[in-house]
Amino acid sequence: RELQLYGNVPVTGKIDAATRELMTRKRCGLPDRQTKLHRMRHRKRYVLMGPIWDKKLLTYSVDNPSRSMPYVGDVRREVSEAIDAWQRASALRLKEVRSEADADIRIRFAVGDHGDPYFFDGTGRILAHAFPPGEGLGGDVHLDDDERWTNALTGDPHSQQVSLRSIVMHEIGHSLGLSHSQQEDSIMYSFYQYDLAPELSYDDVLAVQSIYGRGRAPAPRRPNLLPTTTTTHLPPLPSPSPRPPSRHPDIPTNTDNGELIAPDPCTSDVDAITEIRGEVFAFKGDWFWRIHHDGYLSEGPRLISSFWQSLPSPVDAAVEDNDKILFFVGMFTFTVVISKKR
Repeated sequence: RELQLYGNVPVTGKIDAATRELMTRKRCGLPDRQTKLHRMRHRKRYVLMGPIWDKKLLTYSVDNPSRSMPYVGDVRREVSEAIDAWQRASALRLKEVRSEADADIRIRFAVGDHGDPYFFDGTGRILAHAFPPGEGLGGDVHLDDDERWTNALTGDPHSQQVSLRSIVMHEIGHSLGLSHSQQEDSIMYSFYQYDLAPELSYDDVLAVQSIYGRGRAPAPRRPNLLPTTTTTHLPPLPSPSPRPPSRHPDIPTNTDNGELIAPDPCTSDVDAITEIRGEVFAFKGDWFWRIHHDGYLSEGPRLISSFWQSLPSPVDAAVEDNDKILFFVGMFTFTVVISKKR
């Protein structure tokens, strides 16, 4: 049943034709269940492993080339492109170092029994595996050197060539703390898809941002699907700021890098508006305003990510419910527990 669940085929509990086909496909060697899944009415779109890095600057090393890609420069280029996708989506920065002793994440090719509990099976089903954040093997990526790796963006089922960039992008997701996804368009889907170019899906971006915050890349476009609910708990709401002088503050026109333009509260419509602890919060794009009950701006415009680091944007709706706030972002619901301090 678990194989069927993560393979996104009908969960029958029987080895039917769809399940047999799934069992022959190449896949990541990491077990699907890396965290306890709670029974939910809705299918969980992404799952977090548990351990995360407690820093935003990580280092990685490419320890050796592959027999099928003997030039280490080609391997390093594909690894760099795979890692850059996660950097663009999140506040993380990953820097390559030449010494594996100095690297948080060590990427290497290996065969068979290579010193950890996950043996490789030759040219077969298991392509690679990675370890969640931590010391020792934590974060490391191992690739089966018996596979036929290619720097093409897609693989070839006839020659059994596998896109190195695609698999490294998947395994780096594990290195950052993401588990397998049940969504076939996700880079974190357990099973390799030869014809799918390596890129992060909407769910992958939300997952990494829920841990490490937003990056500088534009917000991903939401897929046109029926709503699914995922609930995550965000940090408590900070206490209200003291009431400022009775005048509107200067409105910034852009961030330091000139990429983000703050909306003008006098000329902009809003995406969502709600009352929280006697104050009105208005949301627009990546920004929000905080409005005192007498109508004056208490705060804003501020980036949503500077206030709730793990909350994606834009916010579609929000509502206060007793001791928590529910934010609705696309197909997801995010829960913020309100601090008791005022």
